[in-house]
Amino acid sequence: MTQFTITLERTVTTREIGRVVVDATDLGEAERVARQGVHGNAQISVDWQADLEDAGRVHVVDVEEINTAAAA
Repeated sequence: MTQFTITLERTVTTREIGRVVVDATDLGEAERVARQGVHGNAQISVDWQADLEDAGRVHVVDVEEINTAAAA
């Protein structure tokens, strides 16, 4: 029986949810202030929490045969 070393790879995706409190006159302004604060350089404190992890599909990236005669 032959032995093989298999190298596997997968991409793990993590979705995070952030909560922030902003001062605004209405909902539209509140959303705008939050988006601009996160995307810009504003000093906005966001409480990020991991919500979901998805391991994705596993892919074989390399296969090597182990030479058992040389190892013995």
